[in-house]
Amino acid sequence: MFLSAAFLAAGAGAAMAQSQPANTLSIATYGATGNDTTDDVTAIQNCFNAARTQGRGVWIPAGTYYVGTTLSATDITITGAGMNSSTLFRDVNVNPSDGANYLDITRCTVRDIGLKGNAPNRAQSATGINTQGVGWLVERVRFEKAQAGMWASGSNGTIRNCQTVDTWADGLNINNGDGPNKLGAYLTVEDCNINGSGDDGIAINSQGISLGRQNMQDPKVLNNTQTNSFGANGLRIAGGINSLMQGNSVSDQVSTGENGIQVGKFSADGFQCVNGQVNNNTFTRVGGHNDTAGIWVYEDAICSFSGNNIIDSYQHGVRIGSCSITFGDNNTISHPAKRGVWVVSGSSGSANIKNNTVSNLNAGQPAFLNEAGGAMNVTTTGNSWQTGTGVVFYQNTNYGGSAGSALQPGNYTLSQLAAAGVANDWASSVRVPAGWSVQFYSDDNFSGQSWTRTADTPSFASLTPNANEQMSSCRVTGPSGATFYQNTNYGGAASQLLPVGTYTLVQMAARGLVNDWASSVRVQSGRTVTMYSDDNFSGQSWVRTADTPNFTTLTPNANDVVSSVRVD
Repeated sequence: MFLSAAFLAAGAGAAMAQSQPANTLSIATYGATGNDTTDDVTAIQNCFNAARTQGRGVWIPAGTYYVGTTLSATDITITGAGMNSSTLFRDVNVNPSDGANYLDITRCTVRDIGLKGNAPNRAQSATGINTQGVGWLVERVRFEKAQAGMWASGSNGTIRNCQTVDTWADGLNINNGDGPNKLGAYLTVEDCNINGSGDDGIAINSQGISLGRQNMQDPKVLNNTQTNSFGANGLRIAGGINSLMQGNSVSDQVSTGENGIQVGKFSADGFQCVNGQVNNNTFTRVGGHNDTAGIWVYEDAICSFSGNNIIDSYQHGVRIGSCSITFGDNNTISHPAKRGVWVVSGSSGSANIKNNTVSNLNAGQPAFLNEAGGAMNVTTTGNSWQTGTGVVFYQNTNYGGSAGSALQPGNYTLSQLAAAGVANDWASSVRVPAGWSVQFYSDDNFSGQSWTRTADTPSFASLTPNANEQMSSCRVTGPSGATFYQNTNYGGAASQLLPVGTYTLVQMAARGLVNDWASSVRVQSGRTVTMYSDDNFSGQSWVRTADTPNFTTLTPNANDVVSSVRVD
């Protein structure tokens, strides 16, 4: 086999090769030559076998070693001179078998080597390492042009500080299988880098219910980076009990990629995700096509999400299907191309969505949209789309259940309400800020029975006629009144808006209008403001029906003398 100069130069500039550890056998001693046309698989396998028999480790010196078939090792430690220095190379033209592996290992430690191939597609590629058993470790290993970088089962195993580059399938997949050596318990992936993957970047993969397997127990994926995936998801939780994805970064999926993270099952024979946690991860420019998202949770997953950041998602921020989740606290979604948080039609279960922030939405896109209706128990509290000033409708009486976005002044048809998270025939209570009003209608396009509210209303069932779950369109009118300013020309500090009403000196002070302080006023259209020089609407008075930039121009001079106000 001929190895090109370009391939042999790969990894140039890597750290100085390590020296051979004590109590190890070198594969060179058994005839492995490296960097030539020799298939070194027999020499390497003989070294592995001898090391196990003698209770010693294996040393792979710096070099590129061609391996034409799968190597197997049990109960040994394999050490190389560095992930860019000691390379096992697999030539697709010699052994293109789908499903073949570079290394099959059981209860081994493998560190500081590289595994590389030249497969042009998934069908002709080979998996880097297939590992099983109890207490294995793979660290500082680089996988390039493999099928999956690793396919890892067993118990108490760890993958750390590894790299995968352009794998045709998953970058790293921890999973379960048949028998005690493939249990899938207490497996960890940490501090790895996944650059380009044709399937999930890092996956927790628990399946085989019909085969009598057990759901994976306590798998963890911690502090990894995943970039440039060209298929499937950046991260995936497919089953597992207490699955934990924490502190990871996923970015820059191409158009054929899917979600930043997908949480659910793997096929009909896959186990449910039970008590999963997705915490403090960042998903940037993910969700490559169709209706994918930064986070997609479904398939009856039981999971919580907190502290995650979704930035510039190519599709939706968060997509929620049938599941039982707590989404919050402190998830942030910034500038998704489509919806911020979307509960899809046909979903069931429950979603407690609390204390999250959605910002920088594109025009016409809602921060929150619930299309599941009554089939799913969705509650929303303390989220950014609920805390802004505006009219907020609630699904249940007494401001319970899910809440729509805070509606700003304007007219809302049935479809516009739905985009704001207020479904048809859904609302049962409303909060109306002081000075605002809302008129809502039983039919679309502002027709049918109407009701007008100018204050909080905890139960639409108390209205005449009963308005509970009747609303299909509404008109929102914002506050109308006057705003006073400390200086002329509307400069300096400003008071709060004073809606229609009367304001004594004490009541003015509560809205930021200090005694003998005002020098200008803005009066909204249709309002009349009467200002008094003394408290309790006495003394000299001035009437204003339009903006007035300078009280010194009034007769008599009204500058810094206002002590009570009436707004009509």
